[in-house]
Amino acid sequence: MLCLFILFTTKQSHVLLNELGFNRKIDLVQGIEQLTKINADLNKSTDRILITYEIYYNVTDEKAFVRETMTLPVVEETVLQNMVQTVETNEEVRQEDLEAFLHLFKRNVSNKSKRIGRSTGSLKKKAEKQQKSTVFTTISRYSYFSVALLIFLAVGVFTGASFGSQSKPTSQNDSKLEERLTHLQEQVHEQPQVDVVARFFLSSLYSGEESDKATQKQVKKYVSEGVLKEIKGSKEQIRTLFLWESKKEGNQWLLTYVVTLKVAKEETEIRQMKVAMEKKNNNYQVTEIPEEKEFTINE
Repeated sequence: MLCLFILFTTKQSHVLLNELGFNRKIDLVQGIEQLTKINADLNKSTDRILITYEIYYNVTDEKAFVRETMTLPVVEETVLQNMVQTVETNEEVRQEDLEAFLHLFKRNVSNKSKRIGRSTGSLKKKAEKQQKSTVFTTISRYSYFSVALLIFLAVGVFTGASFGSQSKPTSQNDSKLEERLTHLQEQVHEQPQVDVVARFFLSSLYSGEESDKATQKQVKKYVSEGVLKEIKGSKEQIRTLFLWESKKEGNQWLLTYVVTLKVAKEETEIRQMKVAMEKKNNNYQVTEIPEEKEFTINE
């Protein structure tokens, strides 16, 4: 899975809403950043705006796992805290989705709440009622955590930075925080693009085409010249493809996927594939032949 996405809708019109991407799914972090900025601007006026937001696991999903409303401006808490508390008390949200949602959000939001003196009593009571042991045994759920964790780390830093910006910077820690925030935001916004290119590459590499030349032609746009010469055709064909881990080291992205391959008429295998990519001439390119190994869910 790529990451979480959010879609905003409203029946009202306001000049500030032009900055928010309505009626289309956008990256969740980007959406929260935009909504936080608009909320701050609306705090300076007497206007009130009702919006609806939907949260999806994938940009291609037709059904959201969360659908809620929010009245702007939010004044007693942050936009992020409002989302968490609203979803947490929504009885229509499935238990599985709620636990995944809270597991990721509370790790980064609850600490911020304590620092600004917010009461978290209602959150704790609800959490105690909802607390159950959930074992995520599907590959899709594990891949969701790997990407979403990076996203919510960035959201957490962003939330902390927004509060910190209210006071004048007095030490090098402020500069380091700003630098870290910028770095995380760049990674969060860049990662979905890298992921899409890597997916197209792997799907083209394992398309069932056994001819080396035909396969090289299919992947040419995604790889460097050195890698292109090493590409071989294969009768194997990708059936499912999930992102397991992604990280950036210097200028290089390392993405690990869990892939189900059709290796024979009625036979499939699950493998772990690591793809190395770099940005060259404004395009992301695979710089090494993917590393493969057998995959087990508990490794």
